[in-house]
Amino acid sequence: MTKLVDLVKRMHVKLGLLTVPSQNAQQVADLMVEAGIKGIWNFAPAALNVPQDVYVHQEDMVASLAILIKKMGATELQDLHK
Repeated sequence: MTKLVDLVKRMHVKLGLLTVPSQNAQQVADLMVEAGIKGIWNFAPAALNVPQDVYVHQEDMVASLAILIKKMGATELQDLHK
């Protein structure tokens, strides 16, 4: 994981996507913060504890899937009425 920290620092990365199992999410988030990441898009089903100057967007995959299915269903219903 030190490669991650080194790469993020060297490339001046400020935004990261977190896509790890929930049991690893906090550990990886800590490394991201240590490296200088200021925004985390969290796809892991885990709440993260980060400093106040780091922003986290928690992506809810189940809710996103439900919205997608609903939109697909609405489109298919419209197609049936044409």
